[in-house]
Parts: sequence; structure tokens; C-alpha cells
Amino acid sequence: MNNPNSVRLSALRWTGLAGLVWGLLVPWRAMGGTWTPLANNAPGPVNGMLLLSDGTVMAEEGDASTTYYNNWYRLTPDTNGSYVNGSWTTLAPMHETRLYCSSQVLTDGRVFIAGGEYGSNPRTAEIYNPFNNGWTYTAAGGAGYGDGESEMLPDGTVLEAPVGWGSYPAWATLIYNPFTNGWSYAGSSYEYQDEATWVKLPDGSILTIDPYNDSNGLNSERFIPGTGWVQDANPPVALFSTYHETGPAFMLADGRAFLLGGTGHTLFYTPSGNAATGTWAQGPDIPNGMVMQDAAGAMMINGKILCAVSQPMPAASTW
Repeated sequence: MNNPNSVRLSALRWTGLAGLVWGLLVPWRAMGGTWTPLANNAPGPVNGMLLLSDGTVMAEEGDASTTYYNNWYRLTPDTNGSYVNGSWTTLAPMHETRLYCSSQVLTDGRVFIAGGEYGSNPRTAEIYNPFNNGWTYTAAGGAGYGDGESEMLPDGTVLEAPVGWGSYPAWATLIYNPFTNGWSYAGSSYEYQDEATWVKLPDGSILTIDPYNDSNGLNSERFIPGTGWVQDANPPVALFSTYHETGPAFMLADGRAFLLGGTGHTLFYTPSGNAATGTWAQGPDIPNGMVMQDAAGAMMINGKILCAVSQPMPAASTW
């Protein structure tokens, strides 16, 4: 794992975050939203959250410190379906502490967690079963998952891009099969996928922009199930900051993908629907010189995107 990529916590301390809600129209308009505090606080500070198949929310304990946790909490909405008035319970802890790990809710309702940029053992992965509140290790995959990306494939398996490949070739990607509890080699991507952003397209392929190449993040590729990794069209602007950090990506209702960058640029991608390359177009820059360097976002039910943005991180010499 790369130290310049571990600037998340420092970025929060140095710059803070501001929330913006944008309509996906050109030109964009900033839309004011309202924050509502929960009636009941979580048992501890929380970091990542997952919406489970039963509508409850599973939240990992975490804060802006150098202490890493293995605790998880669960938010259950009240009888009227309100999360604001929901109640918290403490779940069984993971075997390992993890911060910034891969996570997927599997098709059978279980939860897949792998690696962690920080924590006790990034070479392991675990499965949480919400039906018996228990954790089990997956089979050994023989790789260092770290803070690698993951995505669900159409057949219910999980594509994982470890940051340490063990006995696999460089830039290897793996597939975890939750039905057999087994790992398999899925081929190597064209460039290193650490700190990248993946988005699943309607045809089931997975799109990413390569962060670590000689063209400064101006190459893209896709993973096509049954085929492997193929190169795609070159985006017109770079999304990765000098720290190799970028923002999230979303599928829009009109069939395009929308990607937000650590440079403050944004991109639209129109998929071909098959193995042919898609088409990139530059979107509007994030307003007021703000960026999304390793920052979060979420699409709301109205199709608009809530984004956590910040000022660009200062020069490395100031850290």
C-alpha cells in the first residue's frame, strides 16, 4: 500500500468537508438540503455503512484516529419505517480490525468484507451472516486485499482487485464465489487498480479509469464477465489528483455513467452496450474550486447526487 494514498484522515483534519446536492443538468444548480439528526445515537463512532437486504443499516465502527476497529452496529427503522427514529444494536465483531476495506452485500443477504488499508490482517476476508449474527473467514485467497476495489458480478460472485498479489501476476484480479467459498484468478487489469473507482454498467461489465499510468489517468478499461479486461476509450480530462485520489461514480437514469474527480473535473460515459468502446464527454467542473479526493457520494431517490467535497489537499511538503 502506498503512503501518499493514506491521506484520507489528514484530508479530513486539514480541509473539512462540505456537502453539496447537485441536479444532474447542465448547467448545474446547487440545491439546498436539510440534515435531520437521528433520535438515537449509535453505540460508537461509525465509518462505512451498508444497506442490508432486510432494510436495516450495518455500520462499521471507526473514527479519525489511528485506532482500527472490528465492531459493527445495526440501525433498525421503527415500525413506521423511519430511520430517524430507529434503534441501534451491537453486532458480533469481525475477527480482524479493518479500515477502508472492500464490502459487498451478497445475493443471499450475507455480507462480504475483504482486506483493509489499515488493520490487523489485510490478507484475509470474512463473511457476516445476519441470520445468525456470526462471522466466518473465507477460504484463503492468497493475496493482500488491502483497500482494493470490489464489485458484484451478474452471477452473484464478487470481483476483487487486491493491492498485493502474492503468487498471482501483477495487477491480478480475483473472483470470490460465495456459493463454493472459493477464489479464482480473473485475469490482470491493464493498470494497477489501487485507489480506483469502479462502476457496473447495464450490460454487467465494470468500468474504471486507470490511475497509475504514464498518461496521468487518461486510460480506461472494462472487465467483461466471461471475457476479462479490455481497454476502452480515453477520457478527455484526468480525474486523479497528484495523490492518485478520485471520487465516486454512478449510473444515471439515462444510461450514462457519471464520475467525479479529485481534480475537480467530472466525466460522462455513454456505454456501447457490448464489447465495443464507449464514449466519454467532459461534465461540469465541481463548483468553487472544490474536489472529491477519496470522498464519498450517494445517489438519492430523486436521482440527484449528494457529494462530500473539499478544497484540494495541500502540497506534500506541508504534511
